[in-house]
Amino acid sequence: MPQIAIATQTYDVYDTLANVNKYFGGYLVDNAWETAVDDTQMRAMVTATRLLDRLTWAGTKTSAVQPIAWPRTGVVIGGVAVDANTIPADILNGFAELAQLLISNPGLVSQVDTSDNTKSVKAGDVEASFFRPTQGTKLPVDVMRYISLYQGAVTLIGLASGSDAVSSFDDIDLFGLTDGYS
Repeated sequence: MPQIAIATQTYDVYDTLANVNKYFGGYLVDNAWETAVDDTQMRAMVTATRLLDRLTWAGTKTSAVQPIAWPRTGVVIGGVAVDANTIPADILNGFAELAQLLISNPGLVSQVDTSDNTKSVKAGDVEASFFRPTQGTKLPVDVMRYISLYQGAVTLIGLASGSDAVSSFDDIDLFGLTDGYS
């Protein structure tokens, strides 16, 4: 795992400062990364790593003791298994983009939350309650273009109440689920 040192502390990150500098060296236009000092760049890399590690990813960590979410095993993109011993280029590019965006917009950190605060919806005597994991982040489109294929599915569980009639959910299984709640 790449690591960087800030003051007297060492941090695990997705890529090296040299590689991220190389990535942005190919940009046509100036960006916040190139004008930032090394300390700011490294802090952005640590923060980007932490934000990416909050996401729900496909597969599982290659090693249970690895400090960050990647590399992973059991990830298949377009029918091809992703190498379980390396971090895909798309993840590294998304990491670099996120680090750069954090420099230009540090407020991005406070956007970490996918919950929409919807707990229940009621129409007449029918009410549906939703239980949704709040782990995740609202990341910029530039980052999501790189990483979205590698994200795992989020399971949503719904509960309907308030009616004594038989639910139409009893007869329909749109998601191919074999286990359920009764």
